[in-house]
Amino acid sequence: MLIIWNIKVRKELHGTLNKDPVYQVQFYNQSEEKMIAVLNTGVQILTIDKLNKKILV
Repeated sequence: MLIIWNIKVRKELHGTLNKDPVYQVQFYNQSEEKMIAVLNTGVQILTIDKLNKKILV
């Protein structure tokens, strides 16, 4: 599971219902819309859908 928070306003921005724990997250190639997540099963490239407030696999 991965949830991205805005700490200043204490509100969830984006989230995913992935059952695998996420061990490390980093923005992909300095993009504000793509991230790399390290899971038990491998590495995933995630895309942030700001309009629907979701993280797409």
